[in-house]
Amino acid sequence: MIEASLSGRIRPGTRRRALAFALALGLSASAAAWAQAPPAARLPLVDIIGAVRNVDSLRLAPGGTTLDEALAHAGGVSPNGYGFAAMVLRPRSAVPTAPPRVEGCVPLQALHVSLLLRDDPVLSAYTMLVEEVRDGRRVRVDARAAPQAGLGSDRVAVPLHAGDAVAVPQRSARVYVAARSGRAVSLRHEPLATADDYLERAALDDADVGDFVLLYPDGQSIPLALAPWKYRPTMVPPGALIAPAVECLAQ
Repeated sequence: MIEASLSGRIRPGTRRRALAFALALGLSASAAAWAQAPPAARLPLVDIIGAVRNVDSLRLAPGGTTLDEALAHAGGVSPNGYGFAAMVLRPRSAVPTAPPRVEGCVPLQALHVSLLLRDDPVLSAYTMLVEEVRDGRRVRVDARAAPQAGLGSDRVAVPLHAGDAVAVPQRSARVYVAARSGRAVSLRHEPLATADDYLERAALDDADVGDFVLLYPDGQSIPLALAPWKYRPTMVPPGALIAPAVECLAQ
């Protein structure tokens, strides 16, 4: 960015010259204002949206800012918020480890996030964000440890990057089941229902029967053992996705 290239040229006491320099280059008024802003005001931003007490933008601290610190800056998760599903959505260009995009194929994580955003009455209004997730231009960054000890209560510190969006959905009452064809069924969450209960209710075709994974609302996943000789009932939290154990599904 042009603004970023200017930052290295600005020293204390030279803001007026920086402003004149920016205007001479024909930069926008906002870019010129950025050039004369104090150093703290030029720190990179992340947006905090959804079910938080104060929707806001946060300037990242030079030493790093975590997801928990971002949520605290926004006043915490609102009473109707689903903290377990709080997510960090990062531009793909800033995630070198992201798998390559495959035309006509939606990764399970992208499908899950887009379902959570689409069904949220507030986050669904961020149509560009939903589209960026769906087509792979923005990816969810792992923000928590394995879903154990209370399903994600052992959150790890994740440094945020410039351009991140921190999104907190409202408390969900749905569970999603996806077929290999990419068709996703939304079912009402039942507190005592297990993974195989939801698979039965989804009435998948015979071609969809096979190994499945359970994606938790915090982004983690576990394989499901559904065969009789290794059966283990798996409880499913609201907002979870049950999907075939594949890299991606048809779009």
